[in-house]
Amino acid sequence: MNIKTYNNFVKNGFCVINLFSKKNIDDLTNQLVKEINLKLVGNKFKFTKKNLANFHKVVLNNNSLKKVFDSKKRYIELKKNIIEKLNCKNLSSFLNQLWRHNNKKIVWIGNPRLKEIKYNKAGYRIFVPSKKKNNIKKSAGFPHIDAYSLKNNNFITLWIPLIGFSEKYTMMIAPKSHIKLHSKNKFAKKKNYISRILSKNYSNKFNFVRPRLNKGQVIIHHPNVIHSGGLNIGTKTRVSIEIRLFDQKKFDLKKNFDPKLFN
Repeated sequence: MNIKTYNNFVKNGFCVINLFSKKNIDDLTNQLVKEINLKLVGNKFKFTKKNLANFHKVVLNNNSLKKVFDSKKRYIELKKNIIEKLNCKNLSSFLNQLWRHNNKKIVWIGNPRLKEIKYNKAGYRIFVPSKKKNNIKKSAGFPHIDAYSLKNNNFITLWIPLIGFSEKYTMMIAPKSHIKLHSKNKFAKKKNYISRILSKNYSNKFNFVRPRLNKGQVIIHHPNVIHSGGLNIGTKTRVSIEIRLFDQKKFDLKKNFDPKLFN
């Protein structure tokens, strides 16, 4: 990885890198389609890689929707070819600059309070198009950070779009917000959310951007940077996955996940 890209991460809390091939993205999409269809056993409609972008046009009953969006099971297993890509020179170079080594552990995290933690899994997100006008202050998910303990330099997140690569679809992120100390009184008192949601008054003080990506590019972001899904103002359903890579040398369930942060 070129030093300029890494410096951009240090300065802004995120950067964009080339990581996957187009075939890798197609493979991940097919895998997610298979997972969704398994959740919808008995449903007459079957999703495919080609029609997943029209998820918002398919009429599903509430029970089916709950199965697809169940946060406890909203993940896919990463296949060998994808895990091998996470060992590529480009990403390894980044980790070497960040951690001084590239030993990593792939961890999916559901609800930290309930210790919903699995390995070699990636979470997925599906957001249907919004009819509202683009408003960077509003989003498909509340602005939040991903920190699970007060020591938030032990992991990074890879945000990977499968469908939707332009600014109409990509995540919104607040540059340089990772260097701020987001004190406890800046968080919203909403215990029904898994992420550490920030109050509207606080998050509205930041400027957000939405990077344009090519197929196979990913956003690497810092756990303390403020980000959100962002409104989907395109015509397709946006589909993405996220992979969290923890510093294996510092990985410890007790130290990495502090339940006090979510109470």
